[in-house]
Amino acid sequence: MSDVRELEANDEFSSIPGIQMMHSADGRSFRAWAPTEGGIVFGIAGELGDLVGWRYQGTSPPPEEIRGHPEWRHLLKDEPHVDW
Repeated sequence: MSDVRELEANDEFSSIPGIQMMHSADGRSFRAWAPTEGGIVFGIAGELGDLVGWRYQGTSPPPEEIRGHPEWRHLLKDEPHVDW
């Protein structure tokens, strides 16, 4: 299984215009986001070993802390954001 650094090296996410992507030092997690013309920032995050990830919606880049942060919403466990 490839880690997030390999995905980034292969331009799996970062090749899309406007998308910013960060990954953890160990390559086991990532977060990616893009602003819209309307000023809303949409983001996604994931971790190796977890088949379901998180989504973000806000007015600034998403926080680094994914688990337990109220602005990140887990796709199965949390209420979705209004515009997702």
